[in-house]
Amino acid sequence: MRQRDRNRANAHRLRVDGHSIRQIAKQLQVPRSTIAAWIRDEGEWHEYRNCQLCGSAFRVNGGNHRFCTRQHAEKYARMYLAGRKPKQERYRERIRELEAEVYVLRAALEIRDAA
Repeated sequence: MRQRDRNRANAHRLRVDGHSIRQIAKQLQVPRSTIAAWIRDEGEWHEYRNCQLCGSAFRVNGGNHRFCTRQHAEKYARMYLAGRKPKQERYRERIRELEAEVYVLRAALEIRDAA
């Protein structure tokens, strides 16, 4: 691998780690304009996150982007979300639990007030 290719790979790695173009240029001893051309579209406004499945850093495209690849999102769903009840059903169960708790509390209040 040529030194230029190593510098380019290091520039991308440093950018993901949050370094500015000036810092990268100084560290690699490469002109700022070269660094800027290498990492174009990785500006200050892009957000980087770690994949919830593998932990590797990736650039967020927007919204609730939690995985570096679609395959990782699907694998996560198979591993952790399989067999889960739909959200509506979980809410209904919680409502039933809370209603039962309220019923017990009201009964206790009625007994206390009657005494």
